[in-house]
Amino acid sequence: MSAAKGKLDLAERHQLFLLALQQRDRDAAMRQVEIILTEYPQLTGKYCAMTASMLAQQGQFDLAVRLYGDALTFDPEDTLARLYLGIALQRLGREGEARAQWAEIARRHPERPEARLQLALTRVLDGDRAGAEDAVNALIATLPPDNPLLRDARLVFALLRAAHHGGTDPALTSAT
Repeated sequence: MSAAKGKLDLAERHQLFLLALQQRDRDAAMRQVEIILTEYPQLTGKYCAMTASMLAQQGQFDLAVRLYGDALTFDPEDTLARLYLGIALQRLGREGEARAQWAEIARRHPERPEARLQLALTRVLDGDRAGAEDAVNALIATLPPDNPLLRDARLVFALLRAAHHGGTDPALTSAT
């Protein structure tokens, strides 16, 4: 506990927030967020993004979109909030807006491979499997061997090749 008797510090409040999330007690988690935001307004963006993620996991994409947008108002460079905003928009069928978010990540932070993979996958939705295959292959070529996204990108590439070429791809067995 902090110096003020009975008052919890930020780390303790955050632990209570995480505990409530683990216990799937949304109301208790939200109470902790409200207290944290009242006492530490500089963390508003971060907690907007965390709350948005909570809502998205529950399928409440409309609210998640709003809160991810709020998080980006506080920190326009938050690439994860922008990435997940795009995913929530895609889940709502707002493909153009989703792509715009991912393109913004690629423009601001070309080093973020997650955005490039998402953009490649949207090409599949457009029916451009060859373009998606090229984009994923280019991504694979730029990822360092220790990047955890490399395995997923290889699997996506193998699936795209198999679908594009109308058969199976031997890379599927080695990618998994």
